[in-house]
Amino acid sequence: MLSASLERADDETDRLQREVVELVSHADPPYPVQVGVDVALLARFFERFADQAVAITRRLDYVITGELRTDRSADRNPDRRGVDSSAVVPHEPSAGWSADRSSTLGST
Repeated sequence: MLSASLERADDETDRLQREVVELVSHADPPYPVQVGVDVALLARFFERFADQAVAITRRLDYVITGELRTDRSADRNPDRRGVDSSAVVPHEPSAGWSADRSSTLGST
């Protein structure tokens, strides 16, 4: 799947973002505080960009395979350990969804 390699790269981006924030969070930095804030924000923006890239590739995986992978948040959240986050779930439309949407558009 396309998203698997990007998820590994995203994990590395997350780690680097945490490291950058830790490095710029010193009590008495050798640079102006604004520089530290800018670098921390830039690291955060790169981290969010990587998250969005993973979300897009998950959607592309779905378009290609028809299988919807569950969220990997258990890998990142220790409170959710033990939850099988690598499961593949076939996607089915919700019960209220209909291919003929004319009845839901309020036609009179």
